[in-house]
Amino acid sequence: EDKAGEEEIYLHAQKDMTVAILNDRTTDIGHDETTTVKNARTVTISEGDESLTVTQGARTVKVEAGDETHEVGGKRTLTVTGDETRTYEAKLTETVTGDYILTVKGGLTIKVSGNVAIQADGGLNMKSGGAFSIAAGGPSRVSAGSSGVTRSRSPTAPRPSCG
Repeated sequence: EDKAGEEEIYLHAQKDMTVAILNDRTTDIGHDETTTVKNARTVTISEGDESLTVTQGARTVKVEAGDETHEVGGKRTLTVTGDETRTYEAKLTETVTGDYILTVKGGLTIKVSGNVAIQADGGLNMKSGGAFSIAAGGPSRVSAGSSGVTRSRSPTAPRPSCG
């Protein structure tokens, strides 16, 4: 059709199509864009950066079948200005080959419906700037190697009585 406002350009290649541009390419699309690739898609940026900006709306990445892999050869920074929710419907394994530092500038709540195991091949230290309490709904046990267990009390606490 060739009516004003309804012009269409249609390109068809029976086999392959190659486009070579010796300098810049700019595309300005006034409405939607849809690209469908039946097989594989590869984008290579040999020099420079890549930037994707969504100024209004949402961004969704969905892998319906298969895996997703991210590899970063340098530093990675993620900044989220709103809440973040992650849901893992299977096992989550994290491996850190260096130090792991977690800084929370608010409260921290960990809820586990099963057991919790903490294992340190070195020492394990817990420190509280305020009250420290441990409550068990069943029997509890503290065991130590040959060093034994040391109990200290507050200077203002009453001495236990034997009697």
